Amino acid sequence: MNISGSLFFMWKIKMNEKRETVTENINIFKRILKGLKVLINSRILLSISISTAILNFCRTAFETIYILYIVRNVGMHASQIGLIYGLGSIGGIIGAYFSEFISKKMGIGISIIGATVLIGVGGIVVFTPYFHSKTIALILLTLGQMLSGFGNMLYFVSQVSLRQAITPLKILGSVNASNRFITRGAMPLGGVIGGVLGSYLGLKMSLFIFAAGFFLSTVILCITSIYKIRSLNMNLNL
Repeated sequence: MNISGSLFFMWKIKMNEKRETVTENINIFKRILKGLKVLINSRILLSISISTAILNFCRTAFETIYILYIVRNVGMHASQIGLIYGLGSIGGIIGAYFSEFISKKMGIGISIIGATVLIGVGGIVVFTPYFHSKTIALILLTLGQMLSGFGNMLYFVSQVSLRQAITPLKILGSVNASNRFITRGAMPLGGVIGGVLGSYLGLKMSLFIFAAGFFLSTVILCITSIYKIRSLNMNLNL
């Protein structure tokens, strides 16, 4: 079903691409280094990569111990956890649907920064369900998932669009590879550290550290003044 859906939407893309004839020998290591050099030398690309690496690290670490926390500390059962994730995923769907509208209305730079704030708030909400009512706890945990899902989708749609818009097509593949190496490489590290800190510092304290860590990506983006970028049509220098 997923393959059929992907093929359908790819078929609907109306774009003629010219295929370049490659006459020189391609040295894969040179292309890797070239993409990494372009990424490091670009204030925008580098800040996006560092921000995404922080988000991936903290999210993986957070999710490593999140289930244990809401089971042991909050007292959620399997059906309630399913409800939290099921309803929470609606936030991601809404974020994907409205990402273009929000970017055009607020500016793509503000959208990216605002998305990181929503992700952080979604993580912090986890620490509010200490009420006598399980219903309130369930509502707040679901709200946290929805905010994080909305923020995640808005962030990744916006930052990928910006990255692809400002990177020359000829080196886009190399830059994307370098970006993925940095951002995805943070995920296994986050999983290990999340488990270790959860064991030694406790679940609640560890989750708080990683939830607060989401906002570090906001700081990185603000320092590099990405909020000044209004649209993909601006004249942006790498």
